[in-house]
Amino acid sequence: MRLDEFQGVNAGYVLELYERYRRNPESVDPETRKAFESWTPPSTDAASEQPVSGDANIRKIVGAAALADCIRRYGHLAARIDPLGSEPIGDPSLSPAAHGITDADRRRPGR
Repeated sequence: MRLDEFQGVNAGYVLELYERYRRNPESVDPETRKAFESWTPPSTDAASEQPVSGDANIRKIVGAAALADCIRRYGHLAARIDPLGSEPIGDPSLSPAAHGITDADRRRPGR
């Protein structure tokens, strides 16, 4: 797999999946995990790695939006709706940590 095979938002999506994989390999599906075991994104020059003003906030905002989308799509997998009390199967993408969000970020009021 080569990153230049992907265009625009698709390349960003692959990089986001790779970041999720690096933090927690279980947060991506088995096929993606297998692909990332032998792939790393191309390195960038040091100047582009320096965060710009507000870069951390943007990542938190994008992470929060991704978490909200996962809750909308997969929240039913974590819902406790069985009257007999069985545990829900859950989904790793429902964890804020899978999107780079901490408990402190969730408690911080919006600005």
